[in-house]
Amino acid sequence: MCVSAAVIFSAAADAQSFNAHARIVTTWQAKDLTGNSTAAERLVALEEMDEVHDRPGDNCTQFIGPVTVEGIQFTPSGGTLETFRFTDKNGNQWSVPTNIGRLSNVDRQHANSFIRVGKRYLVHAQVCGSGGNASLVSMYDAAVNFGPVR
Repeated sequence: MCVSAAVIFSAAADAQSFNAHARIVTTWQAKDLTGNSTAAERLVALEEMDEVHDRPGDNCTQFIGPVTVEGIQFTPSGGTLETFRFTDKNGNQWSVPTNIGRLSNVDRQHANSFIRVGKRYLVHAQVCGSGGNASLVSMYDAAVNFGPVR
């Protein structure tokens, strides 16, 4: 059993702004509450990696749901995880740019190891325009319980 102690955001959110503030979300977790285990920081989400385009005329389709990552691709230099791939429940294959390059160098290093083939996530992605340009909005580790600990 993992117990969350705190959630930390890498960048301040600005509720007044419509621009995306790409950030990682981490939590401190210990294996038990006895004090015998050491807490460790763990990356649990990528948030606001792109602005949500859901207004009339944006010509975008939103996807929000659980996925299992089937493949990943890094930039030619190997420095940034560029895209990940999954198939939705309707059989549509998605190849989604991560936008991890928008993060600071330190956060980018953490984010590169967050997305793994075979792992389940809760994803908000969108595809826009007649060319079907996909982008990642947010991605959460499906193994983590978000919300109050009971």
